[in-house]
Amino acid sequence: MFGRSMCTLAVLSSLLFSQQQVSTRPERDTQAVEILERVEQVAGGAQVLASVHDTTEYGEITFYWGHNIKGPLVIRTLGGNHFRMEATLPQGKSTWIVKDGVGSKKESEKTLSISRENALNLGNLTFPAGHVAAALTDSTTNVSFVGVEKRDDTSVYRIRVKGRLGLASDGTPTSVVKDLIINALTYDILSVEDHPYRTYKNGGKPSDAAPRVINFGDYRAVSGVRVPFSVSTKLQGQQTLSIQLNEVSLNNNLTASDFQLQK
Repeated sequence: MFGRSMCTLAVLSSLLFSQQQVSTRPERDTQAVEILERVEQVAGGAQVLASVHDTTEYGEITFYWGHNIKGPLVIRTLGGNHFRMEATLPQGKSTWIVKDGVGSKKESEKTLSISRENALNLGNLTFPAGHVAAALTDSTTNVSFVGVEKRDDTSVYRIRVKGRLGLASDGTPTSVVKDLIINALTYDILSVEDHPYRTYKNGGKPSDAAPRVINFGDYRAVSGVRVPFSVSTKLQGQQTLSIQLNEVSLNNNLTASDFQLQK
């Protein structure tokens, strides 16, 4: 009798474990994955994107703080989890650095911490194909097809990805949610909508609207990779900054030491 009870318990435990495995298995919608594969192909192909070790970009940035403030900038990235942006503005130099989801901003000899949500969302700021490559290579990333929409008389796909997305090292628990808005004809990424926190409608009802939107344009080929030279961001519907690049180079042997956090 005791042996039969133990056998029954083992079977029940096995069934429960199997159910848990099914429930925690990441969602990988076939249609959504196929669309991302087309995006990856247009962006240069899996092999070419995998060969991108680091990027260095030069251009001009405009901040929309009351009066528009602009100046030259340099952006350096190492994968999706190392980001450095230096802007020379009328009031002095400002530097943003992110390393594995931890970030700081320094200006006028004053250093401030960047919230983890903002630090993570600076990863791949000007290189949206990085999100696609990360989602396709990491099988634990959730990939779902939200639908087809119209944007400026253009049909677009909305693909939602949720996971690490290469924005922090493997030892850091991270799960970010991004909607990729993809031109259904060219398969260029038109925008990335970040969901770092919940938004609400008037009256307090939850909303699906993304608090932060990054728009991309002026795509050009750089060493076989399609890169957007025009980038702009909106926060809660208000434009916060725009970047116009004039030079992009890949694989300049950057290392983690180029992204030391500031004190």
